Amino acid sequence: MAVFLLLVSAAVATLTLVPDEAPEPVVVDERADLLASSTADVEYTVGTETRSAHGTTAALLARGAVANATVDGQRLSGRHEEFVESVAEASQRTLGPDNRTQIVVRWVPYRGAPLRGTLRVGPAPPPGRDVTVATLSVPAPVHRQGDRAAVAAREQGFRGVAGVAARATADALLPESSAALPSSRVSPASAVVSERFATLADATGVSVDGPLSRGNVSAVRERIVEGLTARYAADMRERYETPRAAADAIQVGTVRIALRRWAG
Repeated sequence: MAVFLLLVSAAVATLTLVPDEAPEPVVVDERADLLASSTADVEYTVGTETRSAHGTTAALLARGAVANATVDGQRLSGRHEEFVESVAEASQRTLGPDNRTQIVVRWVPYRGAPLRGTLRVGPAPPPGRDVTVATLSVPAPVHRQGDRAAVAAREQGFRGVAGVAARATADALLPESSAALPSSRVSPASAVVSERFATLADATGVSVDGPLSRGNVSAVRERIVEGLTARYAADMRERYETPRAAADAIQVGTVRIALRRWAG
């Protein structure tokens, strides 16, 4: 049984949408603080392997959003469903039995990116209800890239910024370049990695069959980074007026959690 310890620091901000005739006050800050400070344990299986994860509820939600990543709406791997479900159940236990709170977790390499991770827990607010929102900013499993992106924008333009975002995306989703897929047997972990490689290769128009069959993760990873760089650069040129604006939109190092709560 593999155990993962997640530590997190979270910043909390609140936005309140005030109705013309305010009902009984809805307190959401305390619930955001609960997610940031309370810890949880989750157990899940990947293939035939049983695993557990421990950390703050906010950190587990962040990890769940990244694990649930999609590109062009297609999930990178379907083998993390049980983990995502376990994290959702743990967050509901943390907040208690209440059907008036929804958690929305989002991770994007940059604003508007075709690749993103999303996790929703709880029902959406009913139409016409006044909603109070509290937000958490939680570290993603990759360092922030703001300074590097700014330098890349100045020296290499859109492609430089895209390269920073692409490599950070690979760092968050794929094994280190020194890793190697096991060649003697197909483990659940290697199956997840292979699925992610294949989906990203299709989305970026690169071929990874050769190095993937040889277990050469370093070569596969570099091809994925090159493909993502080209894809991101084309998207950034259409989306942003300048490379600096694209650099300012980099969010790969942060997962944002929004708690939406409404009156009964």
